[in-house]
Amino acid sequence: MVVFLGDTLTFLFTAWIVSVPAVHHLHDLALVTMLWTVVAGLLVQLYEPERRVAGIQQALLVNVVITGANVLTGFFFPPALLLGGLLLAAFALHPAGRDVLRVRTTGSVSHVLVGLVVLAAIPLTVYAADQYALQASGDVHAQLGHYADMVTYSLLVLLLGLLASVKPVGWRIPLWSTAGLVGVFGATSVLHPALASSVGPIWGGLAMLWATGFVAAGEVSHRKGADSSD
Repeated sequence: MVVFLGDTLTFLFTAWIVSVPAVHHLHDLALVTMLWTVVAGLLVQLYEPERRVAGIQQALLVNVVITGANVLTGFFFPPALLLGGLLLAAFALHPAGRDVLRVRTTGSVSHVLVGLVVLAAIPLTVYAADQYALQASGDVHAQLGHYADMVTYSLLVLLLGLLASVKPVGWRIPLWSTAGLVGVFGATSVLHPALASSVGPIWGGLAMLWATGFVAAGEVSHRKGADSSD
């Protein structure tokens, strides 16, 4: 995937040095960030994959949601079939065996993380509804399906946040990935409030604050669990 996507993935790092962003800057960055959640979930499988099952679960979840959304909107990327097929094969042949199908296998559900996801669900639902309505506007962003991509983006934040909350094996991977999705979107909105789909500096700042709080709550829970196991 890294070889196939090539320069596309590097945009996540180069996007921040652009002084005058292109009209699709935020949408392109959102797409690249979603792709990185798939790539990151796969890369961590290269070392002790049995301890990082949540990574492959995350990669498959994101791929299924993105592919499904693209099919529904008619903006389907044919090579995604190949990548999706390889991902399914990796999922089926994972060294964890049947444990790869289990979502909740360690510890207990984090009520703090669930609460933060529920809190985020309110503005995300409003935002997704607004982007869905804009998809019917027919402008240049709608023609490329970018507003629909932002609906998908919002859905993935909630799904990955819930995945982290139920603490499957390797649950810190979706924890940080969820925060990354929200943090990148928030930072882009703060830096470029005039771009299409931006929520502006105030809501962008709140998104960054939420991302920080989500990671902090998860890491505190992780350390408590580690201390109790000792």
